Amino acid sequence: MDQVPGTPSLLRAINDRTALQLLSEQGPLTRARLGALTGLSKPTATQLMDRLEAAGLVEALPGEGRNARLYRVRPGAAYVAGLDVTPANIRVRVCDLTGQAIAQTTLATPRREVKDALERIREALTAACAQGGIDTAQLNRVVVGLGGAPDPHTGRIGYARHLPGWHDPNLLQRLRTELTGPGRPNPAVEIENDVNLAAVAEQTRGVVRRDAPLACRDFAVLWIGEGIGAAVVIDGRLHRGFTGGAGEIGYMPVSGLPPVRNISRGNTGGFQNLAGAPAVLKLARAKGFPGSDAAAALRRAAASGSVGTPLLTEVADRLAVGLAPLVAVLDPELIVLTGAMLQAGGEVLRELIADALYGMVIPRPRLVLSEVPEDPVLTGAIEAALAETKQELFDHTRKGRGL
Repeated sequence: MDQVPGTPSLLRAINDRTALQLLSEQGPLTRARLGALTGLSKPTATQLMDRLEAAGLVEALPGEGRNARLYRVRPGAAYVAGLDVTPANIRVRVCDLTGQAIAQTTLATPRREVKDALERIREALTAACAQGGIDTAQLNRVVVGLGGAPDPHTGRIGYARHLPGWHDPNLLQRLRTELTGPGRPNPAVEIENDVNLAAVAEQTRGVVRRDAPLACRDFAVLWIGEGIGAAVVIDGRLHRGFTGGAGEIGYMPVSGLPPVRNISRGNTGGFQNLAGAPAVLKLARAKGFPGSDAAAALRRAAASGSVGTPLLTEVADRLAVGLAPLVAVLDPELIVLTGAMLQAGGEVLRELIADALYGMVIPRPRLVLSEVPEDPVLTGAIEAALAETKQELFDHTRKGRGL
């Protein structure tokens, strides 16, 4: 039966959610402090904590009397895993319900059939869970990030010819099956675009997080590494598009360049050919910054003062050409710059991109560098997994089923 607004059960649900959120964000709290933060009376706060403790979601820390005892989210109430899949490696991080990492491992990415991809993911997750002292059956949710776009209608991974063996439309279901044994529950498994997960990391740990000075609900993320990608967040929600391909701007045609034909058969497009790592590396060599790594060349250029300005200015102009259509169509409040090349160019490159962009479009969104400390894709995968897991656990508690 649906709950009626204002009923005691709904109010309890709201209070439970608020308490769990506060404990997750602020760490251990006393019943009195939790009551003060939520505005609940002492008896109501006590009942709330008793209810969450009985459900196995919170636990009391040892010491002190009952009234002064500190309570925290119980770390072992759930476990999640995040994966970052690239053509070279599969990186796995396993965390408890508080977001504390208990294990991390890296394995080489298989380059052949889907069965090899499935086996390697299972191997990586099994190794990471064993390192953390748990079994894969204890995972509540797994989020896999990769440089492609899962089609929500077919399940097939698009825009990912660089990941052979990952295009099976049954990949998601096969992953869920492969991660469990007979008679054991399947963990929830989701596949998400890597730049979308970087946007999730920005919302939770980066420049647009709720308590940050630049907090906002309409922003875009531009990622420039080996490839080019973008993520779009509208009113606080990721915009994936009808087929999941929103933000795949590397395939975007660019005026002045020959159009790319048969684009579905390749792994490149107009903007990628203009401003991707191979193009920037070629430009860097022509501007006097030889080497084999585009990000390293931009880092040297940014550190070299006026000597590196011609290279950085040209790169900024190229990136602004790709950003201009995105800004003209979406008019975001802010654009977060991330990925190896943009981080390497730093503030010098950021300012040059802003100057070039503002000359091409009427809206002037603020451009900022990412502040996610490390591994934005893994961070976003864990944050996405935790958000869904907490919601599921909360729903179980609300319906009286506990864990």
